Amino acid sequence: MRRRILRPEGRRRSGEVAGRSRKPVIVGTPMLGFKGRSPGQFNSQGAKWLPRNGEQRYWDPYNLPLRTEERYEFALGEIARATTKKDKSAQAKHYGVKSPPVLRRVGSLERARSHPYELLHLFFENVVPNLYKFWADEFPVPGGYGEYIIPKEVWDEIWKEITAAMKLIPSAFTRSLAGGPSRFTAESWYFWFVYLVPGVLRGRFPQEEYYTHACEFGSIIKLCLQFHISELELQLLERKMVEWVLEYERLYYRSEPQRLSACRLTIHGLLHVAKNIRDCGPGWTSWTFFMERFCGFLIHGLHSRKRPFANLTRRLIHFMYLEQVSLRWDLVEELAIFKPPVKAISSSEKKFPGYTSIVVGTPRQSEHSPEDTQKLKIAKYLHDRLDVAGASVAKIVRVLPEHMPRWARMRIVDGDHIRAAWKRPRNAEELRDNTFVRFTKQTPRIQGNTRLFRSKLAYGRLEELLECPLPRKTWLGQYSGKTLLFAVVTPCAGSHRDARESVVGYRSMDAPVVVDVRSIEAVVGRLPVGERWILIDRAARTFKPEFVPAAVEVGVEEDELMDLYT
Repeated sequence: MRRRILRPEGRRRSGEVAGRSRKPVIVGTPMLGFKGRSPGQFNSQGAKWLPRNGEQRYWDPYNLPLRTEERYEFALGEIARATTKKDKSAQAKHYGVKSPPVLRRVGSLERARSHPYELLHLFFENVVPNLYKFWADEFPVPGGYGEYIIPKEVWDEIWKEITAAMKLIPSAFTRSLAGGPSRFTAESWYFWFVYLVPGVLRGRFPQEEYYTHACEFGSIIKLCLQFHISELELQLLERKMVEWVLEYERLYYRSEPQRLSACRLTIHGLLHVAKNIRDCGPGWTSWTFFMERFCGFLIHGLHSRKRPFANLTRRLIHFMYLEQVSLRWDLVEELAIFKPPVKAISSSEKKFPGYTSIVVGTPRQSEHSPEDTQKLKIAKYLHDRLDVAGASVAKIVRVLPEHMPRWARMRIVDGDHIRAAWKRPRNAEELRDNTFVRFTKQTPRIQGNTRLFRSKLAYGRLEELLECPLPRKTWLGQYSGKTLLFAVVTPCAGSHRDARESVVGYRSMDAPVVVDVRSIEAVVGRLPVGERWILIDRAARTFKPEFVPAAVEVGVEEDELMDLYT
């Protein structure tokens, strides 16, 4: 990075340069906690970062001066030419390079493009926690203002709402956040900021622009965490990130020199994220959630403060012993430390023909007799899809079976676990609610001589999973002699917008509807805010940490396991 000095220029607005038009200035300041000092002098009347030798006085955030391989070599040469240890340390601190790296011998490696900002630490251990500190009046910056500070009594109310919501959010979404920020991990900050902040902080900032700015960063995070990302999306990300950083400077830095510490180096790092993704691939290729979890596995082996590294070494060796034994004697499942994802069908589950992506699970009530209103809705569903003359709703009702077995659980293959509300588990008080779902309702409409169906997104509570065997009747068409699976869902009133893209809430429930079980797309959570319920739906196309349960303990019943892992 070019050397920069501070030169008094008088008090000016951010981005204003003497004798030039006002253009954005994106600066990076040392992170608090580092002992290195910035070169130059400071004037209390205002100062400006200037490059050496009269170079341009501002950086275009869309075209930042990036480090090149040649600059790396130049920096290493400067360090090598330093004659004293003190000079070498000063040069290393100035250029950000200590010594030639081991991978320098790999000639095909372009170091300037091979070390992206790691999203876990950049977003969820720096930028997001610092935003919270601003809002809670805990950020170490002088001259705090009330426009973004949320009073303590309001925060107490917010954390009560979040604590109450933990029972209503499936465990697959996140660990409990009831402990508050002091116990948050990076994954906790991610879920809290992306999915809960839009609901719990709405209307709670003294000025609405801070809420809008926070929600915009949430949408940026979702874009960064996509499993696949196109060049057009990268261009959009770059533009949105620059706009967000400039707005951040306006809202939190405010062109006041005494508030310069608000512009942490990590804020500047956001401007490089789009290029990092373009050079090194989507964020999942370099993030460290899996490494952090393995570090957590190692920490359990620490028993001595005097010899911690011996403890870590022993734990690793024991882990390798188990791995080798499991491979040599085919004991991979028996010695598994983490429970592998469920792939096969267990003895308490069943998959029906035609439902390749749906697996239903016990308990199963075989003698269940559905209500007449439910039978009528099933008949109406079949009538809308049968293109056979004479197949009236009343005729279909007469051939429906008297008993329709109902199942208590279902799971989507490679997807979510969902529980029907009719069956309350034995340990219901210990479980988190996973009965609310995102599904699609199909409304028939006639276009010419063709019957078309319009899909409409909705949210609701899964009441029952019905198994409906149909008799062999020619007029039943493609449904003749087949067993169909129906879901009875009570929709949330007015919840037809996509909760993955915006804040969607409801105050009441509509009348139950009957849909094909394949219409259920995902499990969702809920967040109580005042007299409303905010729906929590995980973003589509994004990657996220999945928490694999510990290995199954011997003697635990399968039904209990299904409750524990849903």
